[in-house]
Amino acid sequence: MSKIIDDIKYEFSLIDKKKLLVTLVPYVFLYYIFNKIGELYRWQQSDNIFIIIYQMLLELGNLFKSPFPRFHPKDIAFGIVGAFVIYFIVYTKGRMQKNIEREKIMVQLDGGMQRILNHI
Repeated sequence: MSKIIDDIKYEFSLIDKKKLLVTLVPYVFLYYIFNKIGELYRWQQSDNIFIIIYQMLLELGNLFKSPFPRFHPKDIAFGIVGAFVIYFIVYTKGRMQKNIEREKIMVQLDGGMQRILNHI
């Protein structure tokens, strides 16, 4: 058990804490917003989703009267899931961009090879 704890401490010491904090701050803010939206959803009484969305839009002004996040389990779960979904979207968008750039380089290399082979 001590070996595992030492390994975790070693891995954590390798992480740049300032960079980690800067990258996580937007997701903490998103957690707060989704937590508040979860609170607003929990307040609604209707079964119809359209009425719930309409009532939520009407109540947006009252949502931030209290600046503190709610600690109801559903609100916490809604905040975590919402922030994770946004993180996943941003992560996959970045991965797709890297793949597109890699494909452009491959196409440029293949096109260059085709031009060289056509000149021979």
